[in-house]
Amino acid sequence: MTRPSLWIDGRRPATAALAERLSVDVAVIGAGITGLTAAVQLARAGCRVAVLENRRLASGATGFTTAKISLLQGARYRQLQRDHGPAVTEGYAAANTDAADWIRQRVRSDGVNCGHEHRTALTWAHDRTSMAQLEEEVEAAQAAGVDARLVTETDLPFPVAGGVQLADQAQFDPVAYLNGLAGLAEAAGAMLHEHTRVKAVQTASRSGPLRVLTDTLEVSADHVLVCTGVPFMDRGLFFARMEPVRSYLIAVPAPRGAPRSMSISVDEPVRSLRTTPGADGEELLLVGGSSHTVGRRADTEGAYQALEDWTAEVLGVAEVRATWSTQDYVPLRRLDLVVARSGPGRHRVRQVGHDERHGRRLPVGRRCPGPASRLGRGLRRRSPRSRPQAGPADQAQRRGRRAARQGPVRPAWTTARAGRRSGRGGAGGAPPHGRLPLGGRDLCRERHLSPPGRSPQLEPGGAQLGLSPPRLPLRRPRRSPARPGRG
Repeated sequence: MTRPSLWIDGRRPATAALAERLSVDVAVIGAGITGLTAAVQLARAGCRVAVLENRRLASGATGFTTAKISLLQGARYRQLQRDHGPAVTEGYAAANTDAADWIRQRVRSDGVNCGHEHRTALTWAHDRTSMAQLEEEVEAAQAAGVDARLVTETDLPFPVAGGVQLADQAQFDPVAYLNGLAGLAEAAGAMLHEHTRVKAVQTASRSGPLRVLTDTLEVSADHVLVCTGVPFMDRGLFFARMEPVRSYLIAVPAPRGAPRSMSISVDEPVRSLRTTPGADGEELLLVGGSSHTVGRRADTEGAYQALEDWTAEVLGVAEVRATWSTQDYVPLRRLDLVVARSGPGRHRVRQVGHDERHGRRLPVGRRCPGPASRLGRGLRRRSPRSRPQAGPADQAQRRGRRAARQGPVRPAWTTARAGRRSGRGGAGGAPPHGRLPLGGRDLCRERHLSPPGRSPQLEPGGAQLGLSPPRLPLRRPRRSPARPGRG
């Protein structure tokens, strides 16, 4: 059963479903914060845009979030610096800064009324054993250009070991903000169709228009931007590159001395806190946490109960006004995905996957371009067929880059089958798992499996899937039956 969030009842009236075939420059699939942000930018750049939403505006993670706009996101900078290095961490912080500035501009310049208010962000530790994490987080954040500082005194109404603070962050009503974005997109000429389910995106040729297939009609588009939390197309193995995580929230009357900061703990049990005005003007405190990987907890009602017990014990509040949950998709490498689809016309289909639990990270930004700016550059009202073709030198350079990415066509270990047939033994020797399946096709080349002893990869040097190499069935070589009079 889906429980409505505090924000969801504020949605504007639904728009009509797709009733006729359309031909546009860009089709945006998904009417969450990512899709509508891109739609506003593209429409204002002069593109014909159609936004297609399966259910209603803000029906995904955006409508059920805690709605913090913060560059401080738990221990994210420490993790990014450890996994990706300082350059990527600095670019991540720059993109977040641009996204927060873009939201602020919509509120100030375009008059989007969404309860946007500035608050201090706080990451805190329950006990002193976690203070080392906070110290590393401060160092990583400051190295990335984020003015975070370590503190021992906080505004939390219970004792903590310490925390990391970042001033001049914000919180808002996400559904009211999406209502405003939808209005800005329509004012710029974009079309929004709710209750329109997209089933597939087909490519007739490398340069021809893309066919966006819905339940009833189709949309012809030069470019497609998929903004559905996790990309729904099969290609790309996104189901293996993103982990679905369910989180829970409760809203309680704000106690006396409720914190004015937006806070989250760095250690277990993870708790997220922020205040917000209720429907009747009463100030409420949102308490979030109890997150788990989807499908790995049978008693989901117990997650709400854990939040209620913690709130009653620590804050002294037992009355609950509302409860709801949200689902995010966490990339394994902790970086949001903005990738092109594989196959013909792949450069014209962008897919976005992101995690909204730790703050707003939108596909906008001058220093770290996102899909909207990438699509906006070079988009014209002309057909892709009229664009100049690459010359022989460019084509040779592309072939060289493609060959470098793909590596050798047949690794030595895959020649064992041919060697075994001739009785000589292959150049790489017989593989320990026996005969190759799939008609002897190179499994490493197909990217489905890897040679024995190696972990499977998406591509050479790419992100590990985190799966164990499958064990192939052993097949013993056939022996001819002994003939009478021999042996």
